[in-house]
Amino acid sequence: MSKYQINQIIEGTIINIRPFGAIMIFEDGEKGLLHISQIANTFIRNINRYLKIGKTYKVKVIGIEEDGFLKVSMLQISE
Repeated sequence: MSKYQINQIIEGTIINIRPFGAIMIFEDGEKGLLHISQIANTFIRNINRYLKIGKTYKVKVIGIEEDGFLKVSMLQISE
């Protein structure tokens, strides 16, 4: 069970960037996906223009899988 809750704002660090989004790690070692559709309210051609490996970003928890893997959003923070 995750210590995080839906709608909670947390900070995480990008550890991997893929064409579909980025994998983040959080302070307790939990990991999560920041899907490309949850980064900005625009079409993203190059995800590397928005995110950098090793940089920390604030995100909102929008989903939690049974194994504790988080689904997070930057877009929903700015709305």
